[in-house]
Amino acid sequence: ADPARRVIRKTRHVFTSGRWTFELDVFDAPPGLVLLEVELDDAADVPEMPPAIAALVVREVSMEAGYTNHALALRPPGEPA
Repeated sequence: ADPARRVIRKTRHVFTSGRWTFELDVFDAPPGLVLLEVELDDAADVPEMPPAIAALVVREVSMEAGYTNHALALRPPGEPA
């Protein structure tokens, strides 16, 4: 337990669509942060999201270091997503 980091608290919802398994993480902090993950066998794969989920996607953050669990744990409490 590193005192410089805070605990990441989130609720994970797992669902499948076609051949894909999605993990939807709803974070307690920062408030309003929701991330959707899907594991790919090949970086060239393009998963087909259910239309209701795809309509809610704001942006792709896979390559943004600020959205790793490590980076989220270093954010000051109350910092927006």
